[in-house]
Amino acid sequence: MANVAAPYPWQSGLWEEVVARLEAGRLPHALLIAGPPGWGQWEFALVLARRILGLECVAPEEPIVHPDFRLVTIEEGKRQILVDQIRGLNEFAFQTASAGGAKVAIIAPAEALNANAANALLKTLEEPPSNTHLLLGSSAAGRLLPTLTSRCQRLTLGGGGRERAREWLLAEADSGANAEAAMFFAGGAPLAALALLEEGTLGDAQTLERCLLDPHSDVGPLLRLASKYSLDELLDWWLRIAVRWESEGPGRQESFEFLDALIGLKADALAVPLNASLVVHSLHGRWCDLAHKSVHSN
Repeated sequence: MANVAAPYPWQSGLWEEVVARLEAGRLPHALLIAGPPGWGQWEFALVLARRILGLECVAPEEPIVHPDFRLVTIEEGKRQILVDQIRGLNEFAFQTASAGGAKVAIIAPAEALNANAANALLKTLEEPPSNTHLLLGSSAAGRLLPTLTSRCQRLTLGGGGRERAREWLLAEADSGANAEAAMFFAGGAPLAALALLEEGTLGDAQTLERCLLDPHSDVGPLLRLASKYSLDELLDWWLRIAVRWESEGPGRQESFEFLDALIGLKADALAVPLNASLVVHSLHGRWCDLAHKSVHSN
């Protein structure tokens, strides 16, 4: 087998465990590679697929071209992984390997499987073909059917290696201060933090924080950010700011209720379309009330 290293340093411990199981012939037929966004589930799955197929790896995100590999993802112009894609995958899974070894398929993002596609995949997971490995990548594993997750061995990224992730980002970033700020807004996820730096969006996240912490700021800048970013992303930044602000305060009941509202809206924003302007207006009013009470209670 080709000697392929872990995609990123914070994944090395988990990577060594997986490779040891592979070399011992004990790698499960289905793996769910899960974790919050920005921890490298996609790259981990790609590099593991290369390792299983005995291919060298030049870069973690390098595409795989091999007759015994399939990638199932959201097709252009679609919003879900559809049942016909999984039917094609099932046919591939029960074919004889062209190179005489193992076959590998990556399904990502797995949470994009629609109900029919998930049920079609379940049939293959219940009766797995020999020498075929299915790698499901997900940053929202809680949205998967329990019957799917129960038939996969789960590998969780983001639970460990945080110091290594921080060191990696500091080495990649031009400014240590910016790297620390990006890590905060990305919830510690190194690849998400690097994207904030490279795409220039860190400044907008910091603008949101300045506006929220300025008692004289109006809702205008927040509305402009809401027109530029997804509501989910904006609420994610807002939630991190609110948690840090509350951690430095006296712990008022109204603050906890506001945090609960933010968390609920984040979940709603993923499930159904919400009017971003109305949401921001409503939250800004409640936030200003909290800030006013905080000033007068100190």
